[in-house]
Amino acid sequence: MAQFVAPASMGRASSASASTCFVCCSDELRFDAPARAMAVHDALQLGQLYFVLPVSALHRPLSDQDMAALAVKAIAALGASATAASMDSSIYKCGSI
Repeated sequence: MAQFVAPASMGRASSASASTCFVCCSDELRFDAPARAMAVHDALQLGQLYFVLPVSALHRPLSDQDMAALAVKAIAALGASATAASMDSSIYKCGSI
């Protein structure tokens, strides 16, 4: 999970792995549909969970196993986020799993 102390763009969050991975918003993931990559200029929204997925996920529908694995990772990230928030409520959090 990546945490940002100020609003960040998607490009800033994913620059290190841009050729092999992409960032997608958890709210836009659908079973049996490919994930949609965010544009480099998109702003990450406060409190929203984002996944960093391999480029291969752009070309194939997400299976029930994929969605279950992402749900487990989301629960872990939200638990870590809640723990961090109890320590410092001013941190901007964007999940990167």
